[in-house]
Amino acid sequence: VRLRDRGRGSPEAAAAQAAHDVLVGLNAPATAVYDAALERQLGTTPSEYERRGAAIGARVAKEVLAWRQNDGWIVTGLPPYVQPPFPGLWQKTPGVVNAAFTHLQNAAPMALVSPTQYLPPPPPLITSEQYATDLHEVRLLGKSDSAVRPPEQTTIARLWAGVATTGTGTATPFPAIWNNVTRDVVLERRLSLVEAARVFVLVNVSIHDGLQTTQTSKFVYGLWRPVTAIREAESDGNPATAGD
Repeated sequence: VRLRDRGRGSPEAAAAQAAHDVLVGLNAPATAVYDAALERQLGTTPSEYERRGAAIGARVAKEVLAWRQNDGWIVTGLPPYVQPPFPGLWQKTPGVVNAAFTHLQNAAPMALVSPTQYLPPPPPLITSEQYATDLHEVRLLGKSDSAVRPPEQTTIARLWAGVATTGTGTATPFPAIWNNVTRDVVLERRLSLVEAARVFVLVNVSIHDGLQTTQTSKFVYGLWRPVTAIREAESDGNPATAGD
């Protein structure tokens, strides 16, 4: 609820209605699920105070959806990304048709000025000692049957990749993990509705813009992926690397 609207309606009803309307706007096939959740929150006969709050929430949700309607996050057909077949430049991953998320470099961030505002530093030159050291580390630790990777690192990798430990079933993806953490912090610290909303906004905007920055950097620098770099190491011009 925006500050100027507080006191005119129920903040809880406003938050519930805003969440409902945004979710319906993003995932219309699940409208019945969201309708049922809203009814559990407001009941079948909400008071005038709750109805005023819900109206405020509906208005804010409409404004937010309009703001992000043409943000470039969801597109039909991804822009192609092709690099010359030179050592060090990105090549298609074996078994994958095209590069993914190529559109994010042209999408509108949530809070940043541009997707390149905080790019990570460029990768080391493939002929450098640092590159050889990094490649060797990735080759040893990243191998599927690595004998030197600690089990804890495998578990951590599976967690953030959203891969079930058994290799079957559905694991929790990383955005949901962070939102679960956020929920627990909100409950533990007994934050108010407005404080809780602010925390969730900060976390999810950070995830959105951080992910976009990371994906954009891949296409800005165009470095080949480990699967290519390791297999083609004999041709990278670095005497300290070896192909596998």
